[in-house]
Amino acid sequence: MKAALNVITGGKKGAYNRAILLQIIHDLFKGAPYGFLIFILWELFSPAIDMNHIILLIGAMIVTFILQYFTGKWALVACHEGGYTLCSEARLNLGEHLRKLPMGFFKKRDPPGDVTAVMLQDMSFVENIFTHLLADIVAAIVIPLMLLIFLFVLDWRLALATLATVVLALPMLYISNVVLARIGKKHHQSRVDSDSRILEYLQGIRYIKAYNLVGKRFSKLENALTEFHKDSLRVEVYPGAFASSYNAVSA
Repeated sequence: MKAALNVITGGKKGAYNRAILLQIIHDLFKGAPYGFLIFILWELFSPAIDMNHIILLIGAMIVTFILQYFTGKWALVACHEGGYTLCSEARLNLGEHLRKLPMGFFKKRDPPGDVTAVMLQDMSFVENIFTHLLADIVAAIVIPLMLLIFLFVLDWRLALATLATVVLALPMLYISNVVLARIGKKHHQSRVDSDSRILEYLQGIRYIKAYNLVGKRFSKLENALTEFHKDSLRVEVYPGAFASSYNAVSA
C-alpha cells in the first residue's frame, strides 16, 4: 500500500497532509454536536434545570455547525485539488514511461488492451480514492476514536463495552478483506479482458462485419462480458455478507 502511494504521489511525502488535516478537523466538528446533545439531555433530566447552561450548549452546537460547514468546504476543495493534481502528474509520468518502452511491448500487450485499461480506468479508480473516498476513510478512523475517548471520560465501562463489540466483529472484517482480495483479483482481470474485447471489437469492426461476426457471433466479446458480469456480482455479494455481519456486531 505504501509503495503504491509513493508511485501515485511521486514520492512526495506530505503531498496530501493538508487535505487530511482539514478532513480531521471537519470530522471533529462533525462529531462535537453529539457530545453537546448528551450534555443537554443530562441537564434536561437533572433535578434542577439550568436554562442558561442549556442555552450555552445550544449556542456551542450552532457554532460547531457553522465551523463544520466551512471546514468541510475547505477539506472538500483540498481533497479534489490534491487528488486531481497528483493523478494528473501520475498519468503524465506513466505516459512518459510508456513513451520510452520498445514497440514490442505494445505489440504483445496493447491488442488485449492492458495499457489502455490502466491509463483510462485504473487511474480513474485511483483518482476516485483520493478525491471521494479519502473523506470516508478519515471519518471512519477519527469519529470512532473521538467517540471512544469521550466514552472513557464519561464512563470507562461504556467505552469498554463499545470496544468489546468492535473486537468481536474484527474477525468478520478480516474474512471480508481476504475474500475481497481474492475475488477482486479475478474481477480486475475479467474487467481488463472485457475492455480488451470491446476495444478489439471496435478497432476491427470492418473486418468483423466483412466476415459476418457482428453481435453474438463474436463469441469472445460475449464470453468476456458474461464473465465480467458474474465476477461483478461475486465481488459485491461474497464480501458483503461478512461486512454486513461486522456492521451488525459492531453497530
